[in-house]
Amino acid sequence: MFKKATKAQAKARLLFSGASGSGKTTAALTVASQLGKKIAFIDTEAGSASLYADRFDFDVLELSPPYSPERFIEAIEAAEGSGYDVVVIDSITHEWSGPGGCLDIKTKLGDRFQDWAKVTPRHDRFIQSMMRSKCHVIATVRAKQGYSMDERGKVQKSGMDPQQRDGIDFEFTVCWNINAAHMAEAQKDRTRLFDGKPEVITAETGKRLAEWLNAGEAAPEPVAAPASSPFDAKEDLIDQIVAHPNGADHVPVLLSKLNKELITDCNEKELSRILNYLNKL
Repeated sequence: MFKKATKAQAKARLLFSGASGSGKTTAALTVASQLGKKIAFIDTEAGSASLYADRFDFDVLELSPPYSPERFIEAIEAAEGSGYDVVVIDSITHEWSGPGGCLDIKTKLGDRFQDWAKVTPRHDRFIQSMMRSKCHVIATVRAKQGYSMDERGKVQKSGMDPQQRDGIDFEFTVCWNINAAHMAEAQKDRTRLFDGKPEVITAETGKRLAEWLNAGEAAPEPVAAPASSPFDAKEDLIDQIVAHPNGADHVPVLLSKLNKELITDCNEKELSRILNYLNKL
């Protein structure tokens, strides 16, 4: 039945996009510090987050390859289970185009169009883990110069494109693009606080967001993502092993020790043992 629409309290779902050096990490931590006291920082940028430890108070998890969607999901769930208020992911580009990320997984599966049928559900679960988290979630994404062709066939610059799957901005409440001068412009803004108003991200930005997020009725508990079936779990493990950078050198030997001819002959427990071994190398 229809009912009167009312604004409910909400958790932040924020995205900062920009080229290297634009200030994405600083902006994310500045806003995060106004949204909660306990901040979990998932760092895929080779430990660069710790360079900001003298300015901000946060705990860091340095995530190294392979950057499979499942490893991001595990990190987000670990932060949630540990009682953090805010999760910062710097950056989600690695989940898409980094070593062991979605594009790499598709390539190692054969790089056929039909391989998206295996990769897309894994990517979607990563997106949903951010959207359904009980924590505020702030993500950064690398951006590169975009190009388009005019009606005369001339190629011209067309702004900065996020290095993630097309349409990633649809999932977030506010999406900022930060330029080389550290000016942030909201390309999408469901709060209507920042739309069309380029500005440097400051603590005041975070305070305004916090006020908007906390206004309204108490928010319902987030709906948990549906659990994977045993078949899905086995398929996920196989895909992670196939995409693993150490897989080609070690999987044949491991299969031989297990008296298996093909990786698909392994059960879920055996696949988990193989993956754990590869991750420890």
